[in-house]
Parts: sequence; structure tokens; C-alpha cells
Amino acid sequence: MDALQRLRRQLELIRAYAAELGEERSSPGVERLEQLIIQALLDLGAMAPSALGAPPARSYGQIGYELYRRGALSKEDAAVLRAMAGLRNIHVHGYAAVEPEKVVECSKRVGQDALRIAEAIISALEGRGINPLEEEAVAKIRDVLRGRVRLAYLFGGGPRGTASRGTTTSQCTWRAVATFTSSA
Repeated sequence: MDALQRLRRQLELIRAYAAELGEERSSPGVERLEQLIIQALLDLGAMAPSALGAPPARSYGQIGYELYRRGALSKEDAAVLRAMAGLRNIHVHGYAAVEPEKVVECSKRVGQDALRIAEAIISALEGRGINPLEEEAVAKIRDVLRGRVRLAYLFGGGPRGTASRGTTTSQCTWRAVATFTSSA
């Protein structure tokens, strides 16, 4: 599954949770669905820099800023995403007691904002080449090995766009395991 497909799958998960949130009336149910929506959005946001070959954000609170820096989110949506990460932490860790009325009131925005932000991220990435160096590298390796290698596995940080901080995908060490044909 390519990076954009994974991001779209996360978007569908957010949509499903948001639809369920619109029907939920109990405060604990609403709180749980808010948490699931925000977590799915944060997961989508965490995948996006990797799809661009950029290093991941250091924390959930930084995801929006990193996406803003790369032009995938507006400054306003980056701030909303940061606030959502904080709300998620409150729900998950119980840092503060939240009044049930506030949970329900907040839920009216969470689903809409999460969908808007997720769609903005995916829209920003659709126009860009995601992991273009991966396709180029695979094509070059295929040309070199054609007719001499029956099966080759390519692995390392570069193929997934997860090069370590300070290196670009083109600087990554590509390693291959190959099974040679009998004529080689």
C-alpha cells in the first residue's frame, strides 16, 4: 500500500468516527469518540512528513507545526491540531476533570475540524510526488539487475522516506538481498 493510500485510509477512519460521534449522546461515548478521532488524525499527521521524505515530528503537539512548515496546513489549522493533541492528552491521561457538558459541546467541533484538517493534509500531498526517489531508485536497480537476478529485496531507511535526521533519502545506504539466476 502506498503512502497516499494509507493516508486516505486514515481519512476514512476519521469519517466513520465523526459520523458515529454525531449520533452518540452519552458523555463517556462522546469522550471516547473524540479521543479516537483525534488519535486517527494525529496518526495521519504523523505519516505525512514520512510520505514527503521528511523526519517525523518530535511529539503530537509538533505535528501541526511540521505540516505548516512544509506547506501542508494553514497556520490556523496547525494551531487547531495542536489544541486537539492537548485535548487527546487530557482524555487519555486524565490530566484534568472535564465537565460532561464541555465534552459534548467540544464534540460538535472535533469531528468537523478533524475532517477538514485531514482533507487539507491529503490534498496538499496529492499534488506532490510522494517518495519520488523510491520509484527512481527501484527503476535503476531493476535495469541493472534485469536478466541477472531473479528476486531482490530492497530495504533501509530510504524506501519508506524515513531517513535518519540529517540525511536525505538520496544519502541513505540502500542495501539489497538478491537471488541470482543460474546464468549470472
